[in-house]
Amino acid sequence: MQERIRYFDILRIIAIEFVIWLHCMSGFIISTSIYGSRSWDAFIVINEIVRAGVPLFLMLSGYLALNSSLDMKTFYKKRFVRILMPLISWNVIYFVWSMFGGRESSFFVALFNEGQYYHMWFVYMLLGMYFVAPFLKIIINHISLKQVLLLFIIIIFPQTIIPFINAITGLNLYVAYPVFENYLGYFVLGYILGKFEIPIQYRMAIYAAGVLGAGFAIVGNCAASSVEGINLVYNGGYSFNHYLVAGAIFTFVKYLPITYSVRAKKCLRGWSDIIFGVYFIHVIILEILSNFLYLELSPIKIVAIYFCLTSIISTAIIAVLSRITFLRKLLI
Repeated sequence: MQERIRYFDILRIIAIEFVIWLHCMSGFIISTSIYGSRSWDAFIVINEIVRAGVPLFLMLSGYLALNSSLDMKTFYKKRFVRILMPLISWNVIYFVWSMFGGRESSFFVALFNEGQYYHMWFVYMLLGMYFVAPFLKIIINHISLKQVLLLFIIIIFPQTIIPFINAITGLNLYVAYPVFENYLGYFVLGYILGKFEIPIQYRMAIYAAGVLGAGFAIVGNCAASSVEGINLVYNGGYSFNHYLVAGAIFTFVKYLPITYSVRAKKCLRGWSDIIFGVYFIHVIILEILSNFLYLELSPIKIVAIYFCLTSIISTAIIAVLSRITFLRKLLI
């Protein structure tokens, strides 16, 4: 059994809070009616940070999967059983929720695609990552760190590095691989940053790269947007800036000089263990708040209030449900 890594609990909590903020903000940041306002400017900056939420989840999963001592059969059994029951249960819940909202959908079509609601795509994508993880682990276990780094570059080259080169040069290069999905790069990056000790000089370089990547994307998104239309060109999940920012956050949290008390360990573990359920439920809570809580405030204040309430209510509900054994298995 793998020893619990304390900073992983912190990263999971950070990741879910980033995702919740992102979903609270998503309708505002693309609104031309607030373009150029202080709220929009704040959203553009915050956006570059909270977009690291999904990459952080993938990096954590990647480290745990690629550093696992489980054989292939046991790995598949544990990972898929852990995910499939909550995935089916929440698809049922969101199917019913959709009907109450007057939205029609085919349950089975959605179930075998990307789910009943927009945020479920991530879980389906994670299942795909788990399919290839044991084979990727075999490769990584038989190559050096330099070769792992080269593999990482090969994976992200077509959909991350090439688009970045195109953006700064004006070229229109195109390279396609028949196998690799670029989200797999986060899997490998999480393994690299989690597995190996990073000297202080390299850490400083990673932090600097994160700041530069975020700054580049902020300037680029602002330059591409106008009152006629918001064009967030560096928002793509594969964007080079997201790798840099997520890598910097992961590394920073890993090396935080924190001494954990027994109470802090228990609290972090309890919160971290219910993150999966919080991820699933938070969209329902956010929709309820946005439909029934009318606020005449600046957009940034509205989003902050939505975020706080959505996070607190979602976490509280799942914390209560997690105490009921059969519900924990079904939903969390």
